[in-house]
Amino acid sequence: MINQTYKISLVFLLLSSFLFQESAFAQVKTNLSILHDLMVCTVITTLDSVLSKQADLQIVLNEKSEAGYWWLENLRESLLNRNFRLYEADSNKNKGNVKLVLNRIHLIIRYYPEGKDLLFRTKKYRREIMTVFSYFLKDRNDAVILSRQKNLFYNDKISRSEIKKVENQIYSFSVGTKMESKFVKVLIEPFVVTVTTAVVVYLFYTLRSGS
Repeated sequence: MINQTYKISLVFLLLSSFLFQESAFAQVKTNLSILHDLMVCTVITTLDSVLSKQADLQIVLNEKSEAGYWWLENLRESLLNRNFRLYEADSNKNKGNVKLVLNRIHLIIRYYPEGKDLLFRTKKYRREIMTVFSYFLKDRNDAVILSRQKNLFYNDKISRSEIKKVENQIYSFSVGTKMESKFVKVLIEPFVVTVTTAVVVYLFYTLRSGS
């Protein structure tokens, strides 16, 4: 009786480890939300410190990329919500008193494994987001009045199941890279899954034959 109870407990433990992933109760920030804080909020803080909201602002994007256009649209929306007066970059009617030039972007998102479960699968990842970007302000005569280059970094820990939740497949730059060991992923994980499946099948038929 004790032996059978032990076998049932072992089956339950193996199935639970195989089927269920660790869940987090706290709301995890998405990669786009973090990038917004790092890139958009940083630029707005700069503008708040040197410009009045009465300034006529023209935004020019030099970085013609997916991340660049996302940066431009989110920055424009945030500035409009703060009652800045914006003009299109190609506007001939009014080029604005100040020109904000979004110049260069480099983004890296990586997930580093931190600890394994009973099946040698990664339970937690250390998320690292690095942004390198530059922007500058010009006056009406195209003279540079302010220039900034930022190298900002963010890191936290998230579970394996949260990775897909923090990414947005619509924006490829928000999708990170798992820095997994190739040895573990190619050799160890398939071996552990095969052995676990064999043990579960063996225990299942043993329990049936003993009942």
